[in-house]
Amino acid sequence: MASEDKEIEKQVPSNNHFKTVYEALVPILAESQTAKEQGTKYEALCAYFLKTDPFWSSFYSCVGTH
Repeated sequence: MASEDKEIEKQVPSNNHFKTVYEALVPILAESQTAKEQGTKYEALCAYFLKTDPFWSSFYSCVGTH
């Protein structure tokens, strides 16, 4: 696993069994101190989803955050 993947996984909420995007956003909103931190965690969540979802991962060869 690339170092960027490990960094993204650290920022994604630990419960990987969310049923809706809203459930995934709750810990991001609750645990972040600033809007910038919320945005960073949201970007990491999106990247994680695109890399691990069986459907969407087939469309992208490289996913990351900046």
